[in-house]
Amino acid sequence: MTGTAEELDRDLPSTIVSFVSAHLQLKNTLDRAQADMDAAVKAATAEANAKKKAVTGKKEPAKLEAPAKNDAVAKPATPTKPEPPKLFGLFDEPVAQAAAPAADPEDEENEILAEAGRVQEDEEDEELDEAA
Repeated sequence: MTGTAEELDRDLPSTIVSFVSAHLQLKNTLDRAQADMDAAVKAATAEANAKKKAVTGKKEPAKLEAPAKNDAVAKPATPTKPEPPKLFGLFDEPVAQAAAPAADPEDEENEILAEAGRVQEDEEDEELDEAA
C-alpha cells in the first residue's frame, strides 16, 4: 500500500481488518469443506461395508432335521459364485491362442515347403493322367 502518511494512518487499519477477515472467512470455508469431505468419506465407507455385508450376508446355518428311516442324509449345498466375465483389452489374445506354444519358424517353413511339394506332386500326377 502506498500513499502519504495521512492516507496510511486513515486507511491502513481498515485495510488490515478487511484482509484478516477475508483470510478468516477463507479458513472457515476450507475447514467446513474438509469436514464435509470427511463426513462423505465416512458415509461412503459405511454404505460400501453395508452393501458388502448384504451381498455376502451371513446366512443362518440350515437346521438339520432327523432323517426318517431309509432316507439318505443330504449334504448341504455349498453356494458357488459365478466368475465375472473377463473383459478383453485391445491387445489381449483369446485364451486358446495365448495358451498355444510359440511356433518354431523353421517348422512353419518346412510345413510350407512340404505343402508346396505335395501340390507340385499332385499337379504332376494330373499332367500324367491327362497325357495318358
